[in-house]
Amino acid sequence: MTKRTLFLNRVVRPYTRIFDITVIVAAVILFSIVLYSSNRADEYNNQTLANQPLVQLDNYLADLDTITKNAMSNELLIKKFSDLRDEADTDNHFTKNILDAIETSSILHNITGVRSDIFRISAYNDWGDFVSYGAVVDTGEASDYLRASGTSGLMRDFASGEREYLLKGPGLDHWSTAFKSDYLSFVRPIMNTYSNDVVGIVEIQKNKETLLASVFPDPGSGRLINIYDEQGGAVLLGAESEDYRVVASVSSSAYGWRIDLLEHNNIFLGKLAQMLLSFIAGGVGIIILVRYLVGRITRQIAKPLETLKRSVESIEVANPTRIDTADLDIEEVYSVANSFNTLMENVTFLMAQEKKAHLFALQAQMNPHFLYNILSVINAEILDGRDGNAIEIVGNLSDMLRYTSSYENSIARLEEEVQHTEKYLKLMKARYAEMFTWQIDMDDGLKDETVPKLMIQPLCENCFQHGFADIEPPYWIRVHVYAHETGWSIEVYDNGTGFCAEERASLGSKIEAAKDDTDFGGMQIGGLGLLSSIVRTRMVTGRDVECEITNLSPKGAGVKLNILKKPAAE
Repeated sequence: MTKRTLFLNRVVRPYTRIFDITVIVAAVILFSIVLYSSNRADEYNNQTLANQPLVQLDNYLADLDTITKNAMSNELLIKKFSDLRDEADTDNHFTKNILDAIETSSILHNITGVRSDIFRISAYNDWGDFVSYGAVVDTGEASDYLRASGTSGLMRDFASGEREYLLKGPGLDHWSTAFKSDYLSFVRPIMNTYSNDVVGIVEIQKNKETLLASVFPDPGSGRLINIYDEQGGAVLLGAESEDYRVVASVSSSAYGWRIDLLEHNNIFLGKLAQMLLSFIAGGVGIIILVRYLVGRITRQIAKPLETLKRSVESIEVANPTRIDTADLDIEEVYSVANSFNTLMENVTFLMAQEKKAHLFALQAQMNPHFLYNILSVINAEILDGRDGNAIEIVGNLSDMLRYTSSYENSIARLEEEVQHTEKYLKLMKARYAEMFTWQIDMDDGLKDETVPKLMIQPLCENCFQHGFADIEPPYWIRVHVYAHETGWSIEVYDNGTGFCAEERASLGSKIEAAKDDTDFGGMQIGGLGLLSSIVRTRMVTGRDVECEITNLSPKGAGVKLNILKKPAAE
């Protein structure tokens, strides 16, 4: 019980506190990121919402501008006001000349067309001449306005190019006090296009209510708008209360008017509060859940860990046994115990494998038929008087026996193993004479590779025992040892009978079984030399060894061992 408490206090709880702090910090960072992303998204959406009434405002003003442009370039209107400049009379020409007034008013009517939204179109100059079409004008009030409004200065501004047009925000009708609504005015010069002489001014007026009907935000957005003219004067105020804040501001590139999109503060604060509460609730929920799960998991893990510890301590390396996993109900602890059992099984397997491999090597080297045949060759050479040949054969045989009987060291350099194989092939050459040829090639860079003894020679011996058993000579064997990108390889080829499909399948199964099984009962000597070479090479080099068995055309067979750079699988 004490150890379980120490495990909980010293290992789990500190990390739980670190996790709590991490969750809080992560929640704050995530909240900041989400809030920033939400604000950016709101800015984009608000900008999009603000652009809608801006387009409406531009269209509204462009409509007024189009009418004034048509008027300022109307040749009849230009001629009419050009003629008035020659008169020295400062009284209103159109008051005294009713026919001219009717004709000019008709021209203005033709310019505007049948438009119920046009309050009035007026034409006047700095000499006091005034004519209009639309709402009735008090001529006396109009004359007073012309004298007081500085029309001469406005015409000079138009003539100098200092001003192209004048856009007036909503205000009372300056031509008559009979109308109490607010009106917008769009003013342009009446100009002779050839001489650029400004001969008068044309003014279009619209009721402010037409602006309200034409420019408005999306009804479903819950937002209001304020409109300001080029000088910053208020044109339309949807809200003036401090309860609203500006969330987007867009300006007309054509006319300089500005639209502010307004949002009630409660919308922003409500959304912020909702996000904050969600993150706090989520963070607290995660912390509570993790603490609860950690507590339960810790209590369940502590007891199986003690059981596992005692089981491991009781195991002897010289006599490895399995851990009893029957009472281990925690998956992770159960997996650890199984992994340990697998490790012990591998140790047992490797110990048995080493013994088996040694027995294979002894069996491979002590072939009585081989010794009998070579001794017969030596006897024949001596009887025929070829003592030199007999001495060479005896020397090669002696070297082979010395190499294979050196039990204190079961490994050798690859160069030594190749030399041992060469002596074996020389002995077989002495036996078969011209009926047998052989060749060995090896990369010089592989000479110092460490390999088990009797790795290559048994592969060549198999050629005689199986490949050449049922055919007549001549025979040949080729051995090639070379390096490549993934490791190095040994290839042994002959011109024997090759492998039938059953033999290849049987050998493949035995080689595959040797990776994780120690039962080699019932194996024939032909499979033993190859299998021994594979198993012992894995043990000595610690590398994975792959085997390829092929048949040559028209006859013959090949065995290729690939000693890979990657370590052998456990």
